[in-house]
Parts: sequence; structure tokens; C-alpha cells
Amino acid sequence: MLVGVPFPVVPLEIVRFATPPQHLQALIYRGLTLAADEALHHGLVDAVVDPDRLLDEAVAIAEGMASVPFEAFHLTKRLLREPALRLMREGGVIDAVVQDAWAGETVQSAVRDYVARTLKR
Repeated sequence: MLVGVPFPVVPLEIVRFATPPQHLQALIYRGLTLAADEALHHGLVDAVVDPDRLLDEAVAIAEGMASVPFEAFHLTKRLLREPALRLMREGGVIDAVVQDAWAGETVQSAVRDYVARTLKR
């Protein structure tokens, strides 16, 4: 949104699913880029791990998740994600409006301005 481009439904629902409600609007409206510790504070990551331990930690977590019976894991994951998936499926009308905005001169101009400002850095 910082660029001046409205969010399509699918990316917005992914962000909404992955972001704790108390941080959602600030992240979307302000377009925050967060360091690892800040992402942990905002609930966007589960842990911050030293790079030399990252692979071992990831494998240990994956093995723990893989030990859960498939059907229990699959159904639980589906239930957790279903509200976001439903909103994504139903978002066609809103996405049509977003696509029209993307094609409009206001958004195109905002993108050009953002690129020009960014490339100056």
C-alpha cells in the first residue's frame, strides 16, 4: 500500500492469516520492513535462530510435525486456513475493483513515483 497500490484479495488474506490482529493494520498501512527480532515481536515468525543452527532447528521442527498422523495434521491445517481460503474464493468482486485500480492512471502514476524515489536511494 505504501507504493499506492491496493492489495488484491489473495495476498491480503495471506497477510491477515499470518499476522496477529493487533499488528495487521500497522504492517499493511505502514509497509513495515522488519528485522528478525522485530518480526518475532510482531508474531510473523515463530523463532529467530542463529544461522549456524537454522537447518538443524528446521529439520527438528519438520520431524516433529511429520510425526503427527497425516489426517489429524491435514484436517487441522485445513480448518485453520479455511476462513482465509473462503475469503479468497469469494473475493472475485473486490479483486475486479482492485484490478481496475491497478490499471488506472492514479495507481500507475504512484508506481512510477515510487520507483523513481526508490532508485534515487
